[in-house]
Amino acid sequence: KGDFAFDGRSVVMGSEDGRVLIWDAQTGDIMQSFDDCHQRPVTCVVRSSTDGLMVSAAYDGALQVYDKM
Repeated sequence: KGDFAFDGRSVVMGSEDGRVLIWDAQTGDIMQSFDDCHQRPVTCVVRSSTDGLMVSAAYDGALQVYDKM
């Protein structure tokens, strides 16, 4: 599961190789990549609509919290 940013300009998604990626919704370009987040496929990424927090979960059993995305 991925999620749109509050402003609708970007999308955050997890990947099968454990990365979390933020994409530009209009161009499809990668804006930011978090490469060392998880050791297994990411199953869910959710952004807060009010304070810039983001959370990801993966099959490695880890939950990561990111501040000010």
